[in-house]
Amino acid sequence: MTKSKTPEKKQRRTILRSFTAFNEVEKVIFILQKINDLNIEVSILGPLTETKRYSEKSLSDLELEIKTRCEELFESPLHFGTVSNPEIGSVFITGAFAPIFLQEINEKKIGSMSTGPYSILRGLGIDQERVTAYLKALTNGNYVIIFRGYDEELYQLKEVLNDVWV
Repeated sequence: MTKSKTPEKKQRRTILRSFTAFNEVEKVIFILQKINDLNIEVSILGPLTETKRYSEKSLSDLELEIKTRCEELFESPLHFGTVSNPEIGSVFITGAFAPIFLQEINEKKIGSMSTGPYSILRGLGIDQERVTAYLKALTNGNYVIIFRGYDEELYQLKEVLNDVWV
């Protein structure tokens, strides 16, 4: 078996991955935490409500529950918030990019604006096709993890997480 070479470029890039269940997201973040030498910014976008559970719990209870689960994944201080977007529904955002989604313009969160999430992800360097696909996955109830780091760090991340996101 031949080993692939690590990319030599020193450029920051952003990649996205989608997962159908929050426990898959937790697994990825726990693995990432064990890799001490990677300096990768991470955020999670996910549905705030799951149709069945919403009828049983209030929206504020669901928000508190997911925030508590996210606090176990990230070091303090935790950037966490929710947005209600006309295109993708009610979602939570946590991690390094949460402040961008939660930034307000004229008293409205950018992530709540119709093209807000699309514009943010495009601004992070994700191509139009991938942004559309991942926002559709989010709309369909999947969780999306945003990773941003240097090429060699993202290469190492892909190697470590290869089995998780094949």
